[in-house]
Amino acid sequence: EMDVIFTPRGEVESAAPANDLAQKLLAKTDTKLDDPAAAPRDSLVSLLSQSILQLPEKAVSPGDHWTIERQIPSDSGSLKLETSYALEKILDQDNSTIAKIKTSARLIQEPPPGQKAPGAVRILSNEQTGSASFAIHEGRPLEVAQNQLLKTQRTYRDATIDVTLESHTN
Repeated sequence: EMDVIFTPRGEVESAAPANDLAQKLLAKTDTKLDDPAAAPRDSLVSLLSQSILQLPEKAVSPGDHWTIERQIPSDSGSLKLETSYALEKILDQDNSTIAKIKTSARLIQEPPPGQKAPGAVRILSNEQTGSASFAIHEGRPLEVAQNQLLKTQRTYRDATIDVTLESHTN
């Protein structure tokens, strides 16, 4: 269990463990690339710091777009997550003003210059799309749906391992 505090724009301001299990999970540990059971703390903290929906800095109108970029550390080099948002429309629904937002994202792998860690995971392709309904006056998401498809490849000893991850959330 984690205590997460958001800014009014939907950015994660802080994330802290709320119980002993979470504290142990986030404890600083030395990890090795070839240890499949290791959960690198920095990657986990970065994952917990991601917002489902991040609002623009300035007011937008239907048809407007904004993009948020963030760096995600990993054992295979830095990853850049570039998320694009588009305000589709604003509705009055059930005594509430609702913003309908479309999202798309791409994950860009940025290995260290001239370096490739042995056994590093390569991103072959990824697709991320979604939609959200945001209650403007209440300042909270009502509904978020995301579709993700990620294909990766890793060499381990003499074998090449291809992995495809697909998720759909509503």
